[in-house]
Amino acid sequence: MKLKKIFEDKINWNLAKLNPYNNNEQQRCTRCNELLKQGKIIYLELNQNTLLYSKPGNKILKNESQGYFPFGLNCAKKIIGNGGKCDMWQGIR
Repeated sequence: MKLKKIFEDKINWNLAKLNPYNNNEQQRCTRCNELLKQGKIIYLELNQNTLLYSKPGNKILKNESQGYFPFGLNCAKKIIGNGGKCDMWQGIR
């Protein structure tokens, strides 16, 4: 599966640099609200103009970035596989 390969290649992301919460607070997935385990968190950046999430390393202009949000691995795979759309927002527009 192509998406699985993408995440396997990117598993060595230095997520600590992307973590806006450098403390021991337990974090929850932005999509499903499940508690996340340290080391199993993927931070995706939200573009406030398009309302699409992107993988770390993709260039979003500073004035368009809403910041990084925590997701579990499965939810991050679904969002990236869905073109950056987070399905929890369906029906809002």
